[in-house]
Amino acid sequence: QDISRPLHSSLLLGVERLASSRMSKKWHCSLSHIPLRADGHLNEPYKNRNAIVHKGLPNSRAYAAYGREGLILAVIVPDAQSSRLVSRDGTLRGDALRVAWDPLNNARFHPEPDDRGLVLGLPDPDEPRKVEPVAGGERSFNGECEIRRDEGGKRTIYELFIPWSDLGHRLPLRLDLGIVNDDGNKTWHSLGEGITERDFIPGFMPLLTPEE
Repeated sequence: QDISRPLHSSLLLGVERLASSRMSKKWHCSLSHIPLRADGHLNEPYKNRNAIVHKGLPNSRAYAAYGREGLILAVIVPDAQSSRLVSRDGTLRGDALRVAWDPLNNARFHPEPDDRGLVLGLPDPDEPRKVEPVAGGERSFNGECEIRRDEGGKRTIYELFIPWSDLGHRLPLRLDLGIVNDDGNKTWHSLGEGITERDFIPGFMPLLTPEE
């Protein structure tokens, strides 16, 4: 160790390098020439080479595609048992997909009023899909989603379409996905390290960019 360098400077340098490595993470998004529709059947031109995989969830896959109307996301989560999304004492419980994005692309290290977040889940058999705003909640959400259980394959498929008007920014755009599995022993994974269990960090969200 270089003792001529103050310890706190070394720690700050390490934090800066960690932040830089996270902020430089990119996801690639496929271009679609057909209208985008969130129907849970994955008909959009998602490409395996652009699949987003989390090391903690090796069998899960997330995909993104964009077109004239906006952005569409698909997330496939292996899950032998699904649990419904419910609100208990103001807290959402159950299996869910969390989505957050940074409309101004200013990559702050704390949420700001412009940042948007949604929670998708299966609330009950009579209402087969649910979108719950968790940030920017005073604004309406004009997109669409479909959540489909594949009991044969023991998996849940989430598909979400977000129009450009809701995204607030064309690509590249900072966006992250979080998968919550709450079947009694709750686990959650942020695919890009920008979503925490209770909040999200826009500066750590991957930069979603058009396919090169």
